[in-house]
Amino acid sequence: MSTCPADLLHWASTTFAANDQCEVTARACISRAYYSSLHGAKESFNIAINPDQPSSHNAVIDALARKSSAPGQGRSTAITMVKLLPKLKRLRVKADYSLNEDIVADDVKRALSTAKVVLDCCAEAQRLRRT
Repeated sequence: MSTCPADLLHWASTTFAANDQCEVTARACISRAYYSSLHGAKESFNIAINPDQPSSHNAVIDALARKSSAPGQGRSTAITMVKLLPKLKRLRVKADYSLNEDIVADDVKRALSTAKVVLDCCAEAQRLRRT
């Protein structure tokens, strides 16, 4: 069985909608929203990373930054994604590691909406690659 970035975001959205009062659920949903975006970016721009590399997340963001400064198709989507992924990453780090900090519904809503924009950019990048 396999999954795709959109499945991760769908899970996060539906799980949060069903149980928005549980902070553990909120933290998990932020994490899945981030990972949907990270994997979406990696796939849509064919970014090869070494998963054993300690900063593989930064490698994806750095690759997007290079694509955002290069001329050609997909540049504008890369620009948007390189602005949004670090914001999502900060929310994910807070959700995963800062257990003494409260996670509120607005944090989750922001993560879900940001991830949706990123996945829309991924779809646009893939469409541009096919043309």
